[in-house]
Amino acid sequence: MKRTPLYSWHKTHAKSLVAFSGWDMPLEYAGIEKEHAHVREHVGMFDVSHMGEIRIEGTHAKKQLDQLFTNTLPKPGRVKYGMMLKADGTVLDDMLVYGLLDEAFMLVVNAGNTDKITAHMADFISPHDMKNVTTEYGLIALQGPKAEEIVQTYWEFSPIKRFQFIYVDYDDDSLLISRTGYTGEDGYEIYVPSYRLRDIWEDLIATDIIEPIGLGARDTLRFEACLPLYGHELTEQTQPPMAGLEFALDMSKSFTGKDALEIPPKSRKLFGIELLDKGIIREGDLIIDVVEPDRELDTPYKDEEDFEKAPQGYEFVGYVTTGYKLKSQGRSLAMAYVFGGELSEHALLIIRGKLKAFKTVDMPFINR
Repeated sequence: MKRTPLYSWHKTHAKSLVAFSGWDMPLEYAGIEKEHAHVREHVGMFDVSHMGEIRIEGTHAKKQLDQLFTNTLPKPGRVKYGMMLKADGTVLDDMLVYGLLDEAFMLVVNAGNTDKITAHMADFISPHDMKNVTTEYGLIALQGPKAEEIVQTYWEFSPIKRFQFIYVDYDDDSLLISRTGYTGEDGYEIYVPSYRLRDIWEDLIATDIIEPIGLGARDTLRFEACLPLYGHELTEQTQPPMAGLEFALDMSKSFTGKDALEIPPKSRKLFGIELLDKGIIREGDLIIDVVEPDRELDTPYKDEEDFEKAPQGYEFVGYVTTGYKLKSQGRSLAMAYVFGGELSEHALLIIRGKLKAFKTVDMPFINR
């Protein structure tokens, strides 16, 4: 199991550690609900050093990266969100790409996909032009309405807009500070030389208003903001339009998987849903609806045998990707894929063997 440079700190201060994408990570400190509320009201600090960083340099490498990445490559000082796709238009991973120089970029990929994306790019980009630099960086995320105040207290710099970054000094080291985030709040990411990560973490955590935040609240926060997580809303069976990610596709350029996306995608759509009965919606819960002979069912669900067990007159038409009952919302909510892209008024959820009523709701569940 991999461990970030802050492992010993987490082991001392966290209530529990969990395995996540091959890393030993803190689940919670003061409790998930308390941490969730603190980020929404003040500012929280996350150790996200498990994220993968891959550096790409060179004229040829830039051309190949442009062919692999779904969005426009960023100019120096900018950050772009996008994906890499398979030839059939399904998602290998979603990622941030940093424009370091005109022909130098840093990809920030999901921890569990670092090796997969490195191997995928190796078929197109020379190993001399590509380097996995994950172990060279520690990564801290500051998220919440007080995040800007905090970073300006520690490092005075001209304000940067969303999806921009700058370099600042920390003693004799250089830090990269960007403004993106994964919570629906304002936020900054601080890329730190790995050997300095604990120093900066302990400097920041000494600020009274900052609280450490674990993986549990990181997931509830991104869920409340309806931000996709690879392995849940995004998989190798998902095309970006199914998840509402058309904004991350630059259809004016060529990229791997574009041809498949120009054909109308399989009819599957991500919905926000709210439970009307008692209970909590969880990942994997299934949605049934009355049988419609003309409905085209795209059936990527991992256990297709479940689809043969629908009640008489119904068929399985969808599944939950993420679900929670959040104190901040006072209701049980979920994101779910629906085959055919629409539901009738007769649709029901099956939660632990019981039929439950629900309704569709707008996403995100919180507006900022």
